[in-house]
Amino acid sequence: MKSDEIDLDAYARTKLPSPGLCIYCGNDKLKRSEEHVIPYAMGADVLSILDASCGECQKIINKYEQGFLINQIGPFRGAIGAPSRTQKKKEKTA
Repeated sequence: MKSDEIDLDAYARTKLPSPGLCIYCGNDKLKRSEEHVIPYAMGADVLSILDASCGECQKIINKYEQGFLINQIGPFRGAIGAPSRTQKKKEKTA
């Protein structure tokens, strides 16, 4: 299989400001965390929203994302050596 390599580190990071509440449930009282618009496994930190999802919603979204990333596109990502938080970055050879 031939694939082109895209260096995600070459892209500027865009961090959008917090909406002041959870983007999923609308709660403005709970502590919130950064939400990647494009899942980290597909786009690293290219686009995210600061303080955008509460812990409860994060658990729900994370479960869905992990299922999709592992079961649907996991074999493809493994075959092309896609970036992962659990894999160390390979050193580039000159």
